[in-house]
Amino acid sequence: MKKISALIIFAVLVSVSTFAEKNPIPETIQEKAVVHIYRPSRIVGFGWVFKLKTKGKESAKVKNGKHLTLELEPGKTEFRINNNFIEMNLEKGKHYYIRASLVRNMFLGKPEMVEVSEQQAKKEIANL
Repeated sequence: MKKISALIIFAVLVSVSTFAEKNPIPETIQEKAVVHIYRPSRIVGFGWVFKLKTKGKESAKVKNGKHLTLELEPGKTEFRINNNFIEMNLEKGKHYYIRASLVRNMFLGKPEMVEVSEQQAKKEIANL
């Protein structure tokens, strides 16, 4: 009895996989821009969490040694951490990369954001 039921289940699985579509989910054109924001791991300022604002609203927290991805509407967008900001004109379907870091100043340090190339960002994200 066990052999027969196992054989029936196997036959059903084979027939379903044979007639299933190869790609049941159609590819869609991405309507949003993808922004990758990462912060390399450093000992100095490791406990400081940056509050990222986009279009005047807090949108994410950028932590030491972490990477996050935001899907945003295309158009002019400002990314701000404290007094440091970057303005970008985002295009739909494109990927953008921003590195956040803590740079030393006279006292404790200050957050800084820099737009980087995809190649450089992927290399640095792999080392997080």
